[in-house]
Amino acid sequence: MYVTKAHGSKDDTLTEPFEEEIKSSFCIRQRLIPPDVRRIFGCLEPSPTHGMRVCKILRAEWQYQARVFRESLYLKLHSTYRPTTATQQFRFFSSMANRTTEFVWQHTLPHLRAMIPRRPATSGNSIHTYGDVVLPEFARDVLGMGPKFAVPPRSSAPELVTYVRQVSRLANDAEADRCVSEGLDV
Repeated sequence: MYVTKAHGSKDDTLTEPFEEEIKSSFCIRQRLIPPDVRRIFGCLEPSPTHGMRVCKILRAEWQYQARVFRESLYLKLHSTYRPTTATQQFRFFSSMANRTTEFVWQHTLPHLRAMIPRRPATSGNSIHTYGDVVLPEFARDVLGMGPKFAVPPRSSAPELVTYVRQVSRLANDAEADRCVSEGLDV
């Protein structure tokens, strides 16, 4: 969010710490330890929690640096120009920094997404049958999804009462009361 060179120079680029902040923020969200942080530890592999803690510390430091540079720019402009001109210049530099940030983010994001380890696609659980039992394909698919999908969902108490009343309506009048009382006992 800050620019290293003054307006009009040939090299209007973000400083390197900001690019590192982008990587650090992305890696914190994805629970990854970036290679730069791994290099800090040398040949030792940091624990995931300690690696995330270091990433958060570095991100906070880079955000602090961005605030300091932004405030320094604001003070420098207001000490050099009239207040209206200084405000215009500050808005110009802020918008340039925002555009540059977006540009860097759009070019860095594909590389960061490539760092995310791909999970192998699970084809489901294998189904074992006893004997010469042949299951239809749809049954194998449902059973392969695991035990959560292998059994029908349990009905809630209000749904069970609804079922009992529907059955009692189908019974004759003499048996309807007995159907309701026996159904509620179960």
